Amino acid sequence: MEEPEDTNQLFLDDLTQLADPLSPQILGDVSKELVIEFFSVFSRFEHAMKCGNFSKRSQRGDWIDPDWIKLCSSIGLELLSINVPILQESIQYLANIPPKKQKSSYSWENSNFPNELTNIGSKALWSAKNVRNNLFHGGKYFAIDKERDENLIRYALIVIKTCLLLDNSLREWYEIPPFKQH
Repeated sequence: MEEPEDTNQLFLDDLTQLADPLSPQILGDVSKELVIEFFSVFSRFEHAMKCGNFSKRSQRGDWIDPDWIKLCSSIGLELLSINVPILQESIQYLANIPPKKQKSSYSWENSNFPNELTNIGSKALWSAKNVRNNLFHGGKYFAIDKERDENLIRYALIVIKTCLLLDNSLREWYEIPPFKQH
């Protein structure tokens, strides 16, 4: 009879044969370091939103979710007030060439901004959130455009990090170690 340890090892060996989600083929040659940085920043940022002033009760029960509409509406105009060329370039790009939404046919189409978002700063921030959605949910290998994808990620990082400079509560929660009680 085969030992459980051998079965476990065979099973673990099989798991290591699965495709690497950070492989160049799956990421469309987008830098995996850039993707890892984006996910790391984004996860801390959403944590800061939920712990700070930008959370809402989930529609799925007694949970909290980040309130992106509130954040975009609150900080969008402030983003526009910072006269730094790379930030303004990021805002323009994300607002005017936002991430697309995948259809059931696996094609991509433009998505609309929520009606509450009336300025390009708020739209750029909304687009930064959608960059995360597109990366997290995959499917980019159906329409690879490395330059566009990397621009979206880089510009989204600039916009998200700028929000941390604009809101002290966000920054505090972003920087607090996960093990430290507030």
